[in-house]
Amino acid sequence: MPDALFSLSPAVLDAFADAFLLLDDSGRPLYANQAAGNLFDPSRGRGRSALRLLQRELELEKVFQERDCTAIQQRKLKLGERLFLLSAYFGGDSTRARLALILRDISDLRQLAADYSANAAQLVRITAALRHLASGLLITDAWGRIAFFNPALEAMLPSGALARAHGAAITDIFAFTDEFFQDTASKKCRVAQHLLLRPNQGLPASPGTALAVTRTPLMHGNGCHGYLYVFEAVPAKEESPGADTAVLTPSAPFSASGASTPLQTDAPHKKREEEISAGGAQYTLSDFVGQSREILRLKEMIRKVAGTSSTVLIQSESGTGKELLAHSLHALSKRAHAPFIKLNCASLPESLLESEIFGYEAGAFTGAKKGGHVGRFEQAHGGTIFLDEIGEMSLPLQAKLLRIIQEREVQRLGGQSTRRVDVRIICATNSDLLARMRGQAFRSDLYYRLSVVSLSIPPLREHKEDIKSLVIHFLRRYSRLFQKRVKGVSKDVYNALMLYDWPGNVREFANVIEYAFNILDGELIEMEHLPPLLLRQAGSELKSSGSLDALLRAYSVRLVEHALEEHKGHKAAAAKALGISRATLYRLLARDRL
Repeated sequence: MPDALFSLSPAVLDAFADAFLLLDDSGRPLYANQAAGNLFDPSRGRGRSALRLLQRELELEKVFQERDCTAIQQRKLKLGERLFLLSAYFGGDSTRARLALILRDISDLRQLAADYSANAAQLVRITAALRHLASGLLITDAWGRIAFFNPALEAMLPSGALARAHGAAITDIFAFTDEFFQDTASKKCRVAQHLLLRPNQGLPASPGTALAVTRTPLMHGNGCHGYLYVFEAVPAKEESPGADTAVLTPSAPFSASGASTPLQTDAPHKKREEEISAGGAQYTLSDFVGQSREILRLKEMIRKVAGTSSTVLIQSESGTGKELLAHSLHALSKRAHAPFIKLNCASLPESLLESEIFGYEAGAFTGAKKGGHVGRFEQAHGGTIFLDEIGEMSLPLQAKLLRIIQEREVQRLGGQSTRRVDVRIICATNSDLLARMRGQAFRSDLYYRLSVVSLSIPPLREHKEDIKSLVIHFLRRYSRLFQKRVKGVSKDVYNALMLYDWPGNVREFANVIEYAFNILDGELIEMEHLPPLLLRQAGSELKSSGSLDALLRAYSVRLVEHALEEHKGHKAAAAKALGISRATLYRLLARDRL
């Protein structure tokens, strides 16, 4: 090595995507990894000018005099056409100071910000145009929650009808929408003013003219992302509607076929509302926060898998977002508007779990409901069933579940006949199912039936570059929830979040931010707003990483651990991925007792 104060293997540093540069107290380079060599190679004219620009922009002489790199920490630096984010660390001793610089290329993020700004400006223009249209407009998301309405629609309705509409379900405000949710096709109906709104809103009936309402699904890619409703006043002398238009009157409720039907009773109407409320996912792929390579790869895999009906097994640590992934698969699939039924296999005793899965007939056992009970698989017919904690299911129930998967039919408890079900199965577990198979706690035939497509969500400690995005996401969420204006987190808090290992993953991360909101008085989350456990671990990490060598050593340990996990302990493959020899890997393993 060129410097005795710097003992980390250069082969390990060359595996870093970030540029690493070690400078002496006169600002001269002592060491550069491969990425930094490409930037600052003195044999190239461009490299020399980049190095001079770095020394001039950072005022390194002043930094070494004060032995304080705070002023250049997290600074943005433009070298050529690329933009870099700088991290700096002091090392060495009282006689020889060393400054380590780590430059992360964020040029693509800058372009992303520019694209976002352009899209935001376009959205402002489109919103302004919609507000000036004469027709009443209302837009919902894919689950029927109201996202936008224009002033023209407000003028058509009784005063105050839309006062609390933003974020509310359209079915809670408008009475005509029940039949619209029978399918996703475009539809049109004519609605009398006094039948337009739900009667439980306490608003006076409007004697105005009828309104023609057209619903159009907002399709993009493979899924529906929302609905556009257009409201227009119907002239009194307009002729009767055609076959594609339904009239909603007190004596003729709207029917899916477009014809007038006798007034329906409340019982089937309530049943239909229950079925509709069971359908649809609560989350989409956009709720998966992160732009790291691991998360982007997972999102791409989800998009590919969503279009099929193959069984999916999600095996990941607790708190990583397994249920969110299951919802995303359903939302992107052709079953998006069919029921999404979830069941936690660890939350119920075996006898109750069996009746929930399969359902039961009247009189099947003491205490059974008079009319029997529809099981979860029947409820999910046409849609998706999500079985969480599948690894906790007993062996007898596993055998019965296997039969459902094979035969695609269920038999209720106490029943004699079977019922065919068309359902996509998504299972999740934080257990090692292969280890449970070896221990005879999980059936191998069921495992291979479930793992047609196997997905894994990386733990947060393996994609900490997404922590900044997660901070922004949860600050926005809890600012709305707590009605507090919080601008961000301090630099010390951000460093603590980066140093923490997050055994509880994203769920624990969300809890930490929520904890801070509970005790926060100002507009910035400081160290005193973090939970004690996180403070203790982050504090010990900061102390142990006080020197440059210790910091880099900790970084290399995590890099080696990640490579070994990625290649399931295969050392030759891990060494190749790191760009080092097997001998170097073995030395690192022995040094750090891994």
